[in-house]
Amino acid sequence: MRKIVILMLSGILLLSINSMDAQDNPNNALPLTVGMLFQDYPLVGSNVNATSSEINDTSIPHPSCASYQGSDVWYSIVVPDGGFVIVETRLEEDGISDTGLNIYEGGIGNLLEIDCSDDDGTAGFSFLAVSGRAPGEILYIRVWEYFNDSFGAFKISAYSGNSNERPINDKFEDAISLTVGADYSEYVVVGTNLNASASEIFDSSIPTPICGLYAGGDVWYSAAVPSSGNLVVESKFLDSSALSDGAMSLYEGQPGALSLLECSDDTQFTLFPIIALGERTPGEIIYIRYYEYGNNAFGEFSISAYDQDLVDIDDHNEIEGFSFFPSPVDRVLNLKADSSIETVTVYNLLGEKVMDKKITETEYQLDLEFLQNGTYLIEVKVDDQIAVYKFMKI
Repeated sequence: MRKIVILMLSGILLLSINSMDAQDNPNNALPLTVGMLFQDYPLVGSNVNATSSEINDTSIPHPSCASYQGSDVWYSIVVPDGGFVIVETRLEEDGISDTGLNIYEGGIGNLLEIDCSDDDGTAGFSFLAVSGRAPGEILYIRVWEYFNDSFGAFKISAYSGNSNERPINDKFEDAISLTVGADYSEYVVVGTNLNASASEIFDSSIPTPICGLYAGGDVWYSAAVPSSGNLVVESKFLDSSALSDGAMSLYEGQPGALSLLECSDDTQFTLFPIIALGERTPGEIIYIRYYEYGNNAFGEFSISAYDQDLVDIDDHNEIEGFSFFPSPVDRVLNLKADSSIETVTVYNLLGEKVMDKKITETEYQLDLEFLQNGTYLIEVKVDDQIAVYKFMKI
């Protein structure tokens, strides 16, 4: 007799299966309970002894990603209210390290692929979010190991991000307005992603973030571009918070017609995002979508909007006989001085050094092709005189 042993350990359902017949085809798909978060109802599955579904049903569409070679197992979910659900796989200790995942609609014998995921999750694992589905609809999930050359366990969970106690800025239309200050500390706001849902539940037209392993759990802010046309939005860690890795996306446009401007995950010095915008229209409203990397940690964070034009350059801060052109610059910035130029240092308007060169010539062509478009500061040293100038990269 073939046995299936079910154990409960540390809140995770563990399946020890002597034969994979139980999940080896969609007829025997194991139901996943849809929670609010990944950690609510995760299961540990395995591809050990799994066979190819095509053996039993040749009508099932072949997976369109992740080098499917057989040995797949099946799960099912019931779409929750709101029509949005995420299915994700993660690493189980000593298990496989690379999965593929399909979601299918339709009935047994008439399945159609909705989407396929290879490495859209964390470190080789799969992540799929579907929206606009009918509440109560049954969807089928097919999981396999990339190229079918490794066998072992993996974690899988389905979740929607729904909660009855959401943050007040859980929806785009309830975005909290940030007052733009002169620096980060002037108008800091404390926010939280605890019980935040996914914006796709309410508006599927909003472009999905392209960084920070977005998996729902986002909250919204807005800021009006100041008269300078420059704006910095920055987030920082709060002591004792469980949220230690933030990400955010900035949008322009109107409700129902937003366009993604920038996305920021980690910066050079922190696991929290900073985005600097320049040459925007004064008074324009910028929308800020904030979330935690992977949506698997929850807590408070700080966020602030301030004027990007941080350095006030004195009109008298100049070196006689020194000039540069053109500005705006596309690629090459021409430097010229009466005496030898000693050093040139370029900073962005966050104060981060992006270039440092030693020069012993009176004329020099500075290649700036690698810089992103925006406003920069250039610090020049000539005959032990130091001056700072501003230029625009386009």
